[in-house]
Amino acid sequence: MRRISQSLFLCALLLVGFAAGSATDIGRELMAAAETTFRGAWQGRAPPAPRLKVGRFAEIAASDAAAQRVRLFAPTLAGAVVIAGGRHRFRDHCPGDVGCLAVEYDRQGRFVHAYPFRPEAYETALVPHGFAEPVAYERAVGFDFAEHADVYAVDVYSNGDLAVTLHSRLSWPPYLGVARVDRDGRPRWYRADDGSHHWPSVAHGRLRGVGAGLEDALLVPGLGRGAGWLPGVRPRRWEVRMGRGPCAMHIVDYLHVIDGDGALLQRLSVTEALRSSPHAPALAYTINACDPLHLNSVEVLTAAGPSGLAVGDFLVSLRNLGALAVLDGGDGHLKRIWRGDFYGQHGARELAGPAGPVFLVFDNWGRHGEYEPGRLRALEARSGRVRTIHPNASSPVAVRVHSQAMGGVSVAPDGSRAIVFAHDSGQGVEIDLASGETTAVFDALDYVSGLAGTAGLADKAYRWPMKDIRYVPAPATAGR
Repeated sequence: MRRISQSLFLCALLLVGFAAGSATDIGRELMAAAETTFRGAWQGRAPPAPRLKVGRFAEIAASDAAAQRVRLFAPTLAGAVVIAGGRHRFRDHCPGDVGCLAVEYDRQGRFVHAYPFRPEAYETALVPHGFAEPVAYERAVGFDFAEHADVYAVDVYSNGDLAVTLHSRLSWPPYLGVARVDRDGRPRWYRADDGSHHWPSVAHGRLRGVGAGLEDALLVPGLGRGAGWLPGVRPRRWEVRMGRGPCAMHIVDYLHVIDGDGALLQRLSVTEALRSSPHAPALAYTINACDPLHLNSVEVLTAAGPSGLAVGDFLVSLRNLGALAVLDGGDGHLKRIWRGDFYGQHGARELAGPAGPVFLVFDNWGRHGEYEPGRLRALEARSGRVRTIHPNASSPVAVRVHSQAMGGVSVAPDGSRAIVFAHDSGQGVEIDLASGETTAVFDALDYVSGLAGTAGLADKAYRWPMKDIRYVPAPATAGR
């Protein structure tokens, strides 16, 4: 009866929002919040069914799913890898519906270790926010962290722990924070409601400013909310006609530096760094005026370069601007920005080059919005030239990756190869950076028998979206 009352209340809230006027900021905000909560109320009435609709069954026998996850086209991988999982993932290694947080494979492509996903343990490992105003979240009626939290992305600490960002489809924003998890899947600490999201990056002692020298310092994109329209951003004509501009509030992107024990060391505003720099006019090119930057990855530079780039500076990917930028590793001011023919990109990573740093990026939407197949691109910091590494003329069609949103890049410890992975296609490929040849394929395949929605299809492997793949840092593999 209580559920029925909640649903009636939410229906009324939707009507109130409509009556308030969809052309007003207040009406739009009320409608958006009510719609999120209304949908979540029905989804939250029972334990969530697996999101099978976001993947697809493959023409591979379910019994062969585990063997097909890592296929080598070269003698070995460039390094051991960790593949992110989540609810219902890798159930052959983590029995039950919760699944594995991640699994590790060695250089020969053999399974080594599973990190169980233990969502019921995270909230008992909470640490203080470290700043006064936590992000305001809208949670669906019936939201329960243990039932509805899922894995977003991972990175690997030198001792084999994982940094993991979490999300839920029953929350807005959908990002639930970041945690450090041991090899048994138990969180050492968990930061909630601080806006931490997307792909985390362990600094491995490369920081120059706050946290300099800390092996376990962690970099995470973060977000907050700014009132009104961001200065320097103009609404597009279609946004005005559709009643979407100006924004009642806009997303502010931050860079969080977190120590090994989960304490917030530094919070840099990437939005303010761009807005207060000579490059602020780039804001006019955003594809979403309410989310002008959409910071999705952070990397610490290991080599100096042109325009005063220094070891310890921050390389950031700004998806909604189609841009990469470097912020000073000390005070966070913006040093340089690049806009190439990549677009909607993810996972910018540094690679040492003879003329300065080269930045690898997964180009989701390049070529004016064509995002199939996706491309692994390399941008030279000195010249600004961009070239395509993958796919090339010799790349088999079967191993080309594509994703309208999400994906990324991981660079091998020795810099010889990189993995580019795509969320939508559920695959990743390891590429020899000198030749562009494919040296391995990673497939997000699972056996899903027993899950809701799989009746009659249990004989086929299921291909989930690919969330993340990271090389294990060299110190973590030594002595194992």
